[in-house]
Amino acid sequence: HRISRLGTIRYLSHTATVLIALAILALTLLPTVMMPTPTWMAQVDKLYHTLAFAALVIPAALFDRGAVRWLVIGGLILGGAIEVIQPSVGRDADLMDFLADAAGLLLGLALGRFLRRTFGLQEPS
Repeated sequence: HRISRLGTIRYLSHTATVLIALAILALTLLPTVMMPTPTWMAQVDKLYHTLAFAALVIPAALFDRGAVRWLVIGGLILGGAIEVIQPSVGRDADLMDFLADAAGLLLGLALGRFLRRTFGLQEPS
C-alpha cells in the first residue's frame, strides 16, 4: 500500500506541475486584447512571474527530487520561449520577465526543499 500511495503522490505532483505550466502558458500568451492588464497589475508583473514559476517547481521539489533538474531546465526554456513568442500575440518580450521566471524557479526550489525538510516529507520510491 505504501508504494501505491507514494506513487499516487508522485503522479499528483506531476499532474499539478503540468496544470501550472498550462496556466502559465495561457496567462502569458493570451493577447492583451483578450485579457487587458489593469494598470495596478502591470506594476507587480515581475512578482507574478516569480510566483508563477515558483509554483511550477514546488510540487517536484516536494515529492520528486529526481525531476527537479529537468524541471528547472524546462522552466528556463519555457520562460525564454514565452518571451520569444509574446510579440507574435501582441505582447512585449521582456528580459526582466525571464529573469523573474528564473528567480521564481530558484525560489520554488528553495521553498519546496525547506517544506520537505520541515515536514519530513518522504519522496515516493
